[in-house]
Amino acid sequence: MATDTHAPSTDSSPAFTMPVVAKVGGIGMFVAGLIIFGISFSFGLEVGWTGWLIGSWYTLGFALFASFFLTINALASGGWAAVIKRVPEAMTRYFLMAVLPFGILAVAMMTSHLYEWAVPHEGGGLHAELIHHKEPWLNKTFWLVRMVIYFGLWIGFSWLMVRSSRAQDLDGDLKHTWSMRKVSAPFGIVFGLSVTFASVDFVKSIEPTWFSTMFGVYQFAGIMQSGFAMLILLLIVLRNSGHLKEQVNSNHFHTLGIWLISTSVFWAYIWFCQF
Repeated sequence: MATDTHAPSTDSSPAFTMPVVAKVGGIGMFVAGLIIFGISFSFGLEVGWTGWLIGSWYTLGFALFASFFLTINALASGGWAAVIKRVPEAMTRYFLMAVLPFGILAVAMMTSHLYEWAVPHEGGGLHAELIHHKEPWLNKTFWLVRMVIYFGLWIGFSWLMVRSSRAQDLDGDLKHTWSMRKVSAPFGIVFGLSVTFASVDFVKSIEPTWFSTMFGVYQFAGIMQSGFAMLILLLIVLRNSGHLKEQVNSNHFHTLGIWLISTSVFWAYIWFCQF
C-alpha cells in the first residue's frame, strides 16, 4: 500500500482557548436567550416551542454543513481544504450535543404542544381530513423512529469520516483517503434524503396541510449558506487567536468567499422559487 512520504504536520502553536470576551459574551447571550425563551411562552405554548424548534434546527445546520463539506471535498479530491478541514471536523461533533435540544423537542411533540398533527382531530372538514390522510407518516411513534434514524446516520457517517482523517495524521497512509471516499459516496445520497425528510418532519410539519416540493432544497440552500459563513468566522477567530496563521492565507478566504456568495445567490433563488 502506498504511503505518504511526508511526516504528518504538527501545529506548534498552543492549544486553542476561547478569549475571555467571547466566553463572557457567549454566556451573556445564552442567559438572554433563556430569558427570551421563557418570556415567549407568555404568548402561548406553541410560540415558545416553535422558537425552540427553529433555534435547534438552525444550529444543527452547521453540523450538517460540515459533514457535507467534508464529503464533497473527499469525493472531489479538494486539496485546497486540507489545512482547514479540522474546523468542519470539529463542527460535526455538535451532532452529539444536538441530541439534547431535539430530545426536548420530542417531549414537546409527545405532549402535543407543538405539532397540530399530534393532536387527535375529530369531526369532518377538509383540514381534518388532510391531516388524517397523512397519519401513516405523521404520527408520534414513527416521527420518533425517524428522528433516531436521522441522528444515527449523521453521527455514524461523520464519525467514520473524521476517524479516517485522524488516522492518516498518525501513519500518513493513503488508504485512509480512499476510506473517506468510500464513506463519502453513500453519505452524499444519505445526506440529501435525510436532510429533506428531516426538514419536513421537524419544520414543515408544523403546517401539515401545506404542500411544497421545494422545501428540502430551500433548507439545503440555507444550510450551505449559513455554514460557509460560520466556517469563515471560525477561521478568523482562530487566526486572531494565533492559530493557522501559516496554514490559512488569503487564497483560502478568497475561495471560501466565492463559496459564500455563490450559496447566497443560490439560497435567494430557491427562496424566490419557494415563495
